[in-house]
Amino acid sequence: MIFQIIVWIHIGITLSFFIELGIVTIIVHVPKFIVAAAKDAAKTTLNYAAPLYCTPHSHSIVLSYRNALT
Repeated sequence: MIFQIIVWIHIGITLSFFIELGIVTIIVHVPKFIVAAAKDAAKTTLNYAAPLYCTPHSHSIVLSYRNALT
């Protein structure tokens, strides 16, 4: 009986540790992926879509934004 309780407490501690480790990993790494994806999407938009709709002056602004993203 006591042995079973000790085993269940050990299993609970181990599971909570791994769950906490997974949550910390998600909190640390997911924002990096989101920022990288957003930068990539913005760069793609500035490379392909923006020059088609820009005047020469605004095109230079777009180029400066694009250079800032790299």
